[in-house]
Amino acid sequence: SVLDIDVIISDAGYQLVADTKKHYKLEVKEIKDVYVIGNVIKTGVTQIVSGKLESEQCAACSIQENCNLEAMICVPIEYDGRRLGAIGLIAITEASRLRLLENQKNLIEFTERMSELIVSKLREKEATMKLTVARNQLASIMDSIDEGIIAAEEDGRIVYVNSVLEEVLHLPRSALIDANIAEIITAPC
Repeated sequence: SVLDIDVIISDAGYQLVADTKKHYKLEVKEIKDVYVIGNVIKTGVTQIVSGKLESEQCAACSIQENCNLEAMICVPIEYDGRRLGAIGLIAITEASRLRLLENQKNLIEFTERMSELIVSKLREKEATMKLTVARNQLASIMDSIDEGIIAAEEDGRIVYVNSVLEEVLHLPRSALIDANIAEIITAPC
């Protein structure tokens, strides 16, 4: 990887979202709340593990013999006061452990920015969904009006026609959308 550090991402339901899979000898199928990343999801507190023996979660883990973790930085992903998950950066060699611990301030900031990027994509997706719902509601209202309605961009490109206008012009909506309004209006009905 670019950072020479393993990455793991989990959602708030302890489901694995992404994993570069070098830190664990077996395939990780679920995240437990007793894992470091699970504890970050549960508490919302960024955690730094400088070594397996120094970590409460690692020391208590019943399957640590399968874990290559040498050090870890784990940051929560939060959105509107809700915890959505966590991102963990995991050093799996002594060299990457030293780099992770030496650069922990920068790596925490980097991981927080990654968390913010994930949240911004979520906000963008929610905004797009809301716009789609509003657009569909508006189209439904305009289709229920008994008059023909046409909407066009400034350049004259038609972006919407209601069903009444389709009937009046004897043209399907697909033939009208993206056509130039000047060609449609001047054409005989």
